[in-house]
Amino acid sequence: MSQRSASNPRTQKALKGESSAGAAKRSVARAKPVREAAGTVRPVSAKSSKSGSRPSSSEGMSKEEKRAAKEVERQEEDQISSATDVVLKANEEYRKRRRLWWVLIAAGLVMTLISALMMYVFSSDTTIGTLGSQISIVTLVLAYVGIIGAFVWELVRVRPLRNEAEKQVRGLTARKRQKIIDEDFREKAAKKGK
Repeated sequence: MSQRSASNPRTQKALKGESSAGAAKRSVARAKPVREAAGTVRPVSAKSSKSGSRPSSSEGMSKEEKRAAKEVERQEEDQISSATDVVLKANEEYRKRRRLWWVLIAAGLVMTLISALMMYVFSSDTTIGTLGSQISIVTLVLAYVGIIGAFVWELVRVRPLRNEAEKQVRGLTARKRQKIIDEDFREKAAKKGK
């Protein structure tokens, strides 16, 4: 790279301390702190594993300790999931809504099969004006309505009940959650014994 001459006007401006119009301003992000952070301040990286999650305290742990901590967390989540299922099975409103969801899914699948069957049976005549083609199109549209309707029903009517039950179970202690699971197990065993 070549050097600019000392008689160049841009060099003269730089020597006098005048700023040139094209000079870039240094980014504020490059600024360094003037003094060190206090001893109790723990720096946190900008990349967090999950937004809103608990801060990870596994920095000083060995691999075995981390594995054990993950296993405990996994067991707690399994316990919450199992207790939530038990609570939801006892909720009559949830069972009704979930039953309707299954009906919509089944209806959509049956309509899809009917549509495919109609296309197979009337495969020789593929014009839209024939009865077989029209039935096939109508059943395919009904299949889409059933399946999409089931997913919307799940989001709007079923999931709020599930979220409410999970929130309720998360508010319980581990001992109470285990008690709910054990009672359900005993009820199932009693039904099998009869």
